[in-house]
Amino acid sequence: MAMTEVGTRAVVIEQEVEIAAPPARVYQAALRETGSWFYVPTEESAHGRSAIEPFVGGRFWRDYGEEGGELYGHVTRLDRDALVRIAGTFGNRFASTSVVDLAIEAKGGGSVVRLSHRVSGDVPEELASEFERGWECELANLRSFVETGRVGS
Repeated sequence: MAMTEVGTRAVVIEQEVEIAAPPARVYQAALRETGSWFYVPTEESAHGRSAIEPFVGGRFWRDYGEEGGELYGHVTRLDRDALVRIAGTFGNRFASTSVVDLAIEAKGGGSVVRLSHRVSGDVPEELASEFERGWECELANLRSFVETGRVGS
């Protein structure tokens, strides 16, 4: 038998994006239209659709079809038009857990979304970098979807 000790640490990833839509619309898209902007399948990569069950305790997952899928976490807090909090592994393969907040505030005639992703446990640099790059892409997708009705250019 072999046993390997891994280090533990905590990482906080914070990002924000401005969206030209009121907080209620951004909240609706973030919570109820997740499959339209989060990890959207492409021709090169058929990831399956993402979904959030819009209630405390609801699952956040990706459905691959044919009895496959991946549970990212569970909704642990909802504040209507203001906050979605999810806790879980977020699909990583390391012994770590995450808490992600999407905080939505009115700004001018639109909204600002502030993401905070706190991950602790076995968090190698590659995982932290993957989360950081991934959220940059997903927040851009959310903005594009809310503002134009589609993801991408």
